[in-house]
Amino acid sequence: MKKIVLFFLTAIVSITTANASDFNEGGMYFTITSTSEKTVEIACKNAYEYTNGYSGTVVIPTTVEHDGVSYTVTGIGQKCFSTCANLTAVIIPEGIKTIGIDAFRSDYNLVHIDLPQSLETIGNMAFQGSGITEIVIPDKVQVVGQMTFAKCWGLSKITLGKGVHTIEQNAFFDTTGIQELTVMNPTPPQLNDRAFSNYNATLYVPAEALESYRTASV
Repeated sequence: MKKIVLFFLTAIVSITTANASDFNEGGMYFTITSTSEKTVEIACKNAYEYTNGYSGTVVIPTTVEHDGVSYTVTGIGQKCFSTCANLTAVIIPEGIKTIGIDAFRSDYNLVHIDLPQSLETIGNMAFQGSGITEIVIPDKVQVVGQMTFAKCWGLSKITLGKGVHTIEQNAFFDTTGIQELTVMNPTPPQLNDRAFSNYNATLYVPAEALESYRTASV
């Protein structure tokens, strides 16, 4: 019985910490990720609810000032914009390096988002069930994680940057409306189980890599 109680308390602390913020400025909430480097990431508006009120078009700033300190915004936190039913577009500036797990999950009215070239990692399930119709994965991203774009039924056009070498299990599971898939890496990426559900899309690859893709095992 003691073990069960301890585990339950640990889970509560973990969930609360993941969604807590340190301060808010201009209607946006932030978590400090490094005091020495003065960096922050966008956080949920409400530390206890995933439906947290971000709506319309959200413009993420490159810097934010708080208590006389200027911070650089480098990330979008875990579950930050999850289940924001009225969120329609997000403008992400250069300088953002990470998008957390579940960051835009179930944002079914989110139809437009541009990912910056500075982006390096996208968390699992980050866009699962969102309303995006087109996505370009920047060159610095190496892995498309599990269920990152699963159940994105409106997603029809995808571009994978030169750095993408692995597409993990269920990355595009049940995303059946894909019509065009462009892969910029001259080496065919590794596909794990059920990476895609739709194999009727037109695949575009670098001309010099055509034979490599034709003879790839998957």
